[in-house]
Amino acid sequence: MDRNIHDTLNNTEILRMPKHKLATFGVTRVYYYFMSSISAEKTKVREGTVISQRPKIIAPEEYENIFEGFGKQTSKYAQAIFQLTGTDLRILEYRFKNDSEEVNTVNETFNVVLKKINNRIDKNEDKLSAIIKGTDSTWQLSIMKFIVDITVKSSSANITELEEKGMFSSGHLKDSNLRSRIETLFAEVSRDKSKVKELGKLLKGSGLFEEYEDRFFALL
Repeated sequence: MDRNIHDTLNNTEILRMPKHKLATFGVTRVYYYFMSSISAEKTKVREGTVISQRPKIIAPEEYENIFEGFGKQTSKYAQAIFQLTGTDLRILEYRFKNDSEEVNTVNETFNVVLKKINNRIDKNEDKLSAIIKGTDSTWQLSIMKFIVDITVKSSSANITELEEKGMFSSGHLKDSNLRSRIETLFAEVSRDKSKVKELGKLLKGSGLFEEYEDRFFALL
């Protein structure tokens, strides 16, 4: 691992975690304050929002997308590895977007600024705000580490809620994968009309043509 990356990860501190976890059935917007010391009397504060999309279930037949370049038996090998290690096969895929909003350098010590930000969050009763400490030159990596940390804390509860809704059933996964394939083909056809026959065949074969009929003919 690159030394700079290693040092950034080790020096990143999550000073305040959001009180709420990432949503299982919707989009979560986490507001963050990234703090770094410029000098003894100067503190830089970056503010922004991390947008977490609704977690997507990764079905066993999609495991080859996790590992790349391991041959035709990748999916089988992956399942065997997860079973051997005791890893939960009901894996979730999260997607995140970072929107930076504001950067300010304050002529106050780190601890003074930290106290003010904590008070602001408490006053607003904001349960989806976080405070992260790190080095300003590699602040993006520190935000990514924060994302991983909050995802790990949320994933167990997300899986439980999805399971309670029956969304890990074979029928649901099959339908979810089918619709994901349909959406992918719609996107491909918008760029390459030669794939329109493949899309039409999939829609008719799945019995979903009427549901997507207007969108299909709009492409033509």
